Amino acid sequence: MFKALVKQKGIYRTFEEFKNNAPSIPYDAEWIRIKELSKISDDPFSSYTLKFKKEQPLPCEKKTPIWGFCDGFDVFISRSKVFKENNIYDRVLYIGQYIYYRSTKTYGSGFSGGGSGMAAMTSTDVMDLAIHVKTKQVVELDEDNIRTIIAIDQDLLNGFDQQKDKRRILGAYFIKSLQRHPPK
Repeated sequence: MFKALVKQKGIYRTFEEFKNNAPSIPYDAEWIRIKELSKISDDPFSSYTLKFKKEQPLPCEKKTPIWGFCDGFDVFISRSKVFKENNIYDRVLYIGQYIYYRSTKTYGSGFSGGGSGMAAMTSTDVMDLAIHVKTKQVVELDEDNIRTIIAIDQDLLNGFDQQKDKRRILGAYFIKSLQRHPPK
């Protein structure tokens, strides 16, 4: 997948299908962008969903195990481990031996207010995640592990330490570090 000039369009059932650029489920769909609000930023955080043509059947049964999909250009990882019509997908970036992506997690904490003014209380957090291609280990990037990763580059570490809102720039420093110091 990482060296492929042409990415095969389709739905991946497994991580191995993704790595081998061999989606086993063909699809004829277009993706549409959906917005989610980020707790760490006032800017909208974007993710994607597949929109299937109404006149055609779904590409697979609901609850079929899936990993993600490719639109022929970009690869997206599914937030759900099974196929549903409205799955949410996060676009991935390849960096050395890692796949980097941003996702969100929404927490519900019940209801607030009283009478007719009751409203659900939820919080949405953006997470920076990386998957090591060989081990398939998923790491949620936080300030501590980014500091460990960029410790080999004093300039990057100094720049990171000078940032006020470190949560907003974790992914950027992860990418910069891997670009400057590719894993061997």
